[in-house]
Amino acid sequence: MAMTQTSEPNKAQEMRPPVIFLSIIVAMLAGIYFWSEHRAKAPIDPTYEQYVQDVSNASKAAFDFRAVYFSDLKRDTIASEDFILVCAGMTKAAQAEGIDTAKFGPNISSLCENSPPYLPLERNTDGETKGQKNKKPGLEIVPQQVKDLLKH
Repeated sequence: MAMTQTSEPNKAQEMRPPVIFLSIIVAMLAGIYFWSEHRAKAPIDPTYEQYVQDVSNASKAAFDFRAVYFSDLKRDTIASEDFILVCAGMTKAAQAEGIDTAKFGPNISSLCENSPPYLPLERNTDGETKGQKNKKPGLEIVPQQVKDLLKH
């Protein structure tokens, strides 16, 4: 009499489909995370860049505000994730100088004037930032000159 083997799957074979499924899910989540980080750091859309450029050209205070952002974050473009903050600060600075920012883009101007502005870093006399370790720069401390500018 021949002996027949029952084919019961071993534990490794049973676990293979769930492990593969979970690996695919983890890979997808990692991909989404890195893609969104990349998009957040990407430069802003040309339409928004044109508005920022026009406001900057029309207002010395807005130009200075944008320069502080570039200096603080060591960038030469505005990151998508920071656009609304920088736009709000520049729009409010230009409006404080009496410039009608709506002529550069009424929808963008309205959005920016109703948003909180980017708050530049306060620096000590050595040019170092005060108490800003392990934090995203620009969102904690406001120099007095910027506070005065944004009051208007």
